[in-house]
Amino acid sequence: MIIKNPWIGYLTRGYSQIRDSIKNRLLTYTPEITDHSESNILIIIVSIFSGLVEQLNYYIDNMMRESYISTVRRLANIIKLVKLIGYKIRPSISASVELSFTSVDSEGDPIELVPGESLTIPLGTKCSTLNGVQYVTIEEGVIESGESNILVKARQRVWVTGQVLGTSDGNPNQSFLLPANFEHETDVITIDGTVWIRKSYLDLSLPTDQHYMVDVAGDGTISVIFGDGVNGAIPTSSLDIVADYATTSGNLGRVDSQAINQLIDSITIPVQDPPISEVIVNNILPSVGGLGREGLEDIRRNAILSLRTLDRAVTRQDFIDITKLSPGVGKAAISFDCSRDIWLYIAPVGGGIADQTLIDSTESYVNERKIIGREITIYPAGETYIGLVLDVKARFRVDGNLCKADIENALVEAYSSENSDINKPIRTSDIVALIDNLSKVDYLELTAIYSIPYARPISSGAPELDWYRKTLSSSTTEQNWKIIFRYNGGTGEYFDFYKNGLFIQQLLATDPTTDLGGMNILEARILSLTGLGVAQDGCYWEFKTYPYNENLELDDFTVPTINLDYVELVVSEQLYTEN
Repeated sequence: MIIKNPWIGYLTRGYSQIRDSIKNRLLTYTPEITDHSESNILIIIVSIFSGLVEQLNYYIDNMMRESYISTVRRLANIIKLVKLIGYKIRPSISASVELSFTSVDSEGDPIELVPGESLTIPLGTKCSTLNGVQYVTIEEGVIESGESNILVKARQRVWVTGQVLGTSDGNPNQSFLLPANFEHETDVITIDGTVWIRKSYLDLSLPTDQHYMVDVAGDGTISVIFGDGVNGAIPTSSLDIVADYATTSGNLGRVDSQAINQLIDSITIPVQDPPISEVIVNNILPSVGGLGREGLEDIRRNAILSLRTLDRAVTRQDFIDITKLSPGVGKAAISFDCSRDIWLYIAPVGGGIADQTLIDSTESYVNERKIIGREITIYPAGETYIGLVLDVKARFRVDGNLCKADIENALVEAYSSENSDINKPIRTSDIVALIDNLSKVDYLELTAIYSIPYARPISSGAPELDWYRKTLSSSTTEQNWKIIFRYNGGTGEYFDFYKNGLFIQQLLATDPTTDLGGMNILEARILSLTGLGVAQDGCYWEFKTYPYNENLELDDFTVPTINLDYVELVVSEQLYTEN
C-alpha cells in the first residue's frame, strides 16, 4: 500500500516534526492563509492534533517494541512471547558447593578412621551457615579407614514434603500454585498414591497420560498445571494434589568460603580407639551459581539460544549455546580437534569457579542434547587474575583517596566476572584509557601488567589448588605447566612441577616461595593441603604463564578478572600548581 498523505511522512513521529511539517505544507497548499501565529485558531488546532498523533505514534511504537523478543521491555510480555516458540521459563536455581566433612578428636584435630571402620555422610545431610542459610548434601560420602576427610557435593535448598497444593475439582486445565522460591525441577507430584510425570508441555500427552507441567505465568507466579482430558489426564475429583519440592534462595544463597560450619543433622560416629569426638563441616571454596527466577535479560538471551539450537548440539556454536543454556552456567567456550572429543569450559553465573556439582549437571544436560559419536569433557574455566602496577597523578586539588577509590571501582567493574569473558584479551591500551578517562585522574603510568595463573584440575578427583603464584618480570614467552600431586598415605606429600613437558622442580607445602626452574618465570608456593587428603596420588593440574608487561592474549580458556589484591596503585595529589 502506497501512503499518499502529503501533509506528514510515515517517519514524522514527534510533536514538533508533525506540527512543522503541516505548517510548511500550508504555505504550498493554502497560500491564502498567511497568519501562522500561535494565536491563530487553525494553528492551535494543528498543534492539538500534532500532540494527539504523537501520542498515538508512541502507543504504536510501544506495541511493536513489545512484540519482539529482542526489543521487549516488560517481563509479562516476554514471557508470553517466548511461550510461542516453546521456551519454558525457569524458576529459581540453587547454588552449589563441595562440603568438607572431617572427623576430629576432642581437641579439634583431624583423626583418621582405624582399619576396618568407616564413617558415612548420608545423602540429604543438612548443614548451614551461622545466619541460617541451609545446604543439603546431594550424594553420600564415606570417610574410609586411614582417612579423616571427605568432600561431598551439596546444594542450597530446603526440602518441603507432603505439601497439599489443593484438591482436584475434576475440571480440565486445573492449576495449583507453587511458592515463589520453588527450585527448578525438584517437584514430585503424587495423587492418590500415584506419582505423576512432569512434562515440559502437554501437547504430546494422551488423554490417559498422568502428566503435568510447571509453568511460570506473566505475573511471575509458578503453577502446576494438569491436562484437559485430550492432552493429559484430568485428576479425579476430590483427590488431594500432594507435592514434594525444594525451595531455594537462588543467588542470595551464595556464601563465602568457611561460612558453612553448622552441622544440623546428626551423623553416626563409629566407636574406635583413639576415639572420634565429632564430625565438623566447612566449605573450602565459596558456593557458586544460584539464580532467582529468570529475569527479562536472562529470558531474552536463553530463548534466542533455545530457538537457534532447537535443543540439539550439532555445530561448534550449538555446543557453546547448549552449554550456556544448562542451569547455572553463565559462560562457555569450546575446544576440539578432528577426533570425536569435545572439551567444554564453563563459568557459573555470578562468577567464581565451577564446582563438580555444576560440572556434572552440565555434562548430563549437554549429553542429552549432543549428536551421537561425540565425547564430552567439561572443565571449570576458572579465573586468571590480572596483576597491575600503576602510578597515577590526581587532578589539581583532588583528594588522593577519592581518586584511588574511583580507579579501583572502575577496574573491578570493567574486569569483573560478569563483564569479562572466557579468553577475553587484556590490552594495556584499554586499561590506560579506562583510568585516564576518569574525571579525577590527570595522568598515569602503567608500569607493569602480568598474569596470576589459574591451576585447572584435570584428573578426576583433583580439588581446587590453594597456592601462591606470580608471573615474574623476565617471563618473555608463553609457557605450559603441569603440577602433579604425590601422596603416599599421609606422609611425604609433595608436588612435581613440569614446564612444557619437562620436569622442573619438586615442591613441598612447607617450602618457601620458590622461583621455579631458576629462570625467573614463576614464583609458586603451595599454601595448604586442605582437601588434598582425598586426592589420589598422581592427580594433576595444568596452567599457563604469559609474557610479563605485554598485552595478555589468553588461550587457556580462563576468565581474566581484576582482583584488587594484585593491584599496586599509588596515587599522588597535586596540592599546588607548578607555577
